[in-house]
Amino acid sequence: MSRKRNSAAEPASGCSVWKIVTGGIIGLVFTFLLTFAAAFAVSREYLPLSSCSWLGPVIIALSALFASCIAARRNCKKLVCGLLAAAVYGLALMICGMLLFSAPMKAGRLTMSAGALLLGALGGVVLAVFRE
Repeated sequence: MSRKRNSAAEPASGCSVWKIVTGGIIGLVFTFLLTFAAAFAVSREYLPLSSCSWLGPVIIALSALFASCIAARRNCKKLVCGLLAAAVYGLALMICGMLLFSAPMKAGRLTMSAGALLLGALGGVVLAVFRE
């Protein structure tokens, strides 16, 4: 007779909260590093000041891509984990922005940031799928 394996002894391959939060935090750190590099490039006049209008959404998209790619690695529910990590990253970024600036965000800017966040999250999930 064959015995069934104990499923409790095997690690779960679903979404883990630890990977989602870690992906969000790594996305935030990546955002701060990219923002610092962009500010340095603008201050040294390597980038024109007019490039700042498109630089924010690009940084958000790249950071969301990185966060979702980290969270979606080695999970069977890659899309869910990647989107949740990007949501954690976006929520933390929004809270930091409200605490630092305490100004209302315009609807167009919020829509553009949310679009960049979603685009980066889906790109990170696709990248994680093709890496394995």
